[in-house]
Amino acid sequence: WGLANSWPRIAVRTRERVYPNGRGYTPLEVVDLYAGQDELERAMSERRRSFVQKPPFDLVLFRLHVPLIGTWTLSDGSEVLIWETAPGPQSQSPRQLWYRDVAAGQEGQLLRPHDPGWPPAPWGFPALFAVRLSGA
Repeated sequence: WGLANSWPRIAVRTRERVYPNGRGYTPLEVVDLYAGQDELERAMSERRRSFVQKPPFDLVLFRLHVPLIGTWTLSDGSEVLIWETAPGPQSQSPRQLWYRDVAAGQEGQLLRPHDPGWPPAPWGFPALFAVRLSGA
């Protein structure tokens, strides 16, 4: 009601009237990307340019598929290693992920949000993993 009164040209309609073919026909698009950060940035830029041809809004979910474990080459040419260690045969602990910055000579265990020692994330930036670095 407030939106319709503040902007009189805006028409407020039910979902069924806007999308008569049902729930699966809403303008949500899922874009799967596999070639890394550059492809993600390119896809987002192209999406921004094509926005004019969309309805009054555009709703898209970009899913970037990248292998976590392995060697990552950064834009400055340095490398970051991420590897997995298995627990001992008698241990009930889950597998652990480790991080090493080769150039800086620092490494540490990648912590998940439920792990003990998880540091509080910066406000507005929920992280999937965190690491407390120490000299290798």
